[in-house]
Amino acid sequence: MKGKGIEMEEIENRIINYYKGDLLIPNSFESAIKHALDNSNMQKNTFNKMRYIKYAIVIVLLCMITPNAVSMAYIFYRYKANNKIGYVPESMNTAIENGYIQNVDMEYVYDKGVGVKIDYIVMSDNNLNILFDMKYDNKKINNEFLELKDLIIYDENKNILFCYDITTIKKFAKTNFISWKNKDGSLNQYADGYGNEIIEIGEGTNKLLYKIRAGINRFPNSKKLFFSFTSIYNLKENKEIFSGNWNIELNLSEEFYNRKNIYYTIDESKDNSNNIELVEAIITDTTTRITICYDNIEKGRIAGTNLYLKDNNGKIYSRNNIDEDNIRIKENIISTTFAISKEQNIEIAELIVKIDNKEEIIYLKRD
Repeated sequence: MKGKGIEMEEIENRIINYYKGDLLIPNSFESAIKHALDNSNMQKNTFNKMRYIKYAIVIVLLCMITPNAVSMAYIFYRYKANNKIGYVPESMNTAIENGYIQNVDMEYVYDKGVGVKIDYIVMSDNNLNILFDMKYDNKKINNEFLELKDLIIYDENKNILFCYDITTIKKFAKTNFISWKNKDGSLNQYADGYGNEIIEIGEGTNKLLYKIRAGINRFPNSKKLFFSFTSIYNLKENKEIFSGNWNIELNLSEEFYNRKNIYYTIDESKDNSNNIELVEAIITDTTTRITICYDNIEKGRIAGTNLYLKDNNGKIYSRNNIDEDNIRIKENIISTTFAISKEQNIEIAELIVKIDNKEEIIYLKRD
């Protein structure tokens, strides 16, 4: 299913309003824009190049007027879904179809006439999907742009998995005697990007799916998650719809906290590129993440790098589309994802890296 874009004016207003609201979103989007503009398959993406350029200009302008911001803005857009799980990447959909999902049987948690519960959750090293089911007393909220604005998700060890509201994360950190940000200025959380979508609008009910991605630091093997927020927000109209205090506690399925991954290493018996160091190659229940270090090349050129995987049958896999991907570029390190999950039983044979029309190959084998 293809994504539905939002208008540029709305994105500009949303970024500015988010900034006024003291909200921070991660710093990976600038590099993703550069990668997308250099990608020969860009025309297949939902947004055209001009729209990405406009987004980049807005972000750059914001950074110029906000020198104390601790991270770049990350723009996400929404999908209209036509099934009960919402739009997910192919690899995650395969995992879910094979039963890698925790359906939650719980009652609504009410405050001020608004009930909230969780219908399902999917958690792996790189992905965290949560479907919130919201119920209002005799009121239909026909809106595709809802947000749980100060949502914080943490586990039994006080690890913050998700929170982009600075006031909330500062309060939580102070209460639990931890730092609210990392040494590099980023927020002290595992999430490195997210999107959400309304997948159902009913008479007095809405179902809101959060799709959260981890960065290089993978989600912990949590046994219990806690969800807390006080504001249900209308992003389109830039106003709060409901205020209250909703707190949900959820015990996770054993398959989530005892998850096991497939690791790949370099096949030293073959002629591998000397310019690329394999940092990590890992297949999880929902995706595949490849992290490499490219020696002797400046960051600007790395941003245009294309990565491919080849299996032992010769089939080529491109990295995830920009809307599904979580590419990280730091100095000369690239980390990106592919729509390959454990359930697909694919044997990876080669990692192909193309930059400046030059092809570098690393041969892989299961660890």
